[in-house]
Amino acid sequence: MVRQSEAAVTWCSERDVGCVLTGDVAADVYAPWRLPAVAGLYSSELLDFTVAGFTPATDVEYTLVVTVPQDSTLWQTAAVAAQPTVRVDPAAAVDGAPVVRVDPIIALHDVLGSPGPGPDAAEAGEHLRRAILEGTWRG
Repeated sequence: MVRQSEAAVTWCSERDVGCVLTGDVAADVYAPWRLPAVAGLYSSELLDFTVAGFTPATDVEYTLVVTVPQDSTLWQTAAVAAQPTVRVDPAAAVDGAPVVRVDPIIALHDVLGSPGPGPDAAEAGEHLRRAILEGTWRG
């Protein structure tokens, strides 16, 4: 999943489309605990990923979920989480250097609420939640 998500981010970046990883892939960076089974990605635009070599799949076989969020603060909080000690221009969150992951709170929400999260989603969520509360999450 990590390679697939990195390929999707690279493809978006090459097209100057803002995107951030979420769910298990982001949580695996912030507080490693389990191997991601599905890669989650927020994109600033609706894209056809088949052009990048991705294949459409059924709701049982998919391994990449791409969402175009209506909430624009997602990009701003991701930028702040990427550089927690630096004030970030919100416009740079999409138009500037790519931000790689959503903020840890959004990643936690998506780990717990993603479709098909797996039987250990609650444990994975608790692991990330503890890292957030203790300030030990990695960025």
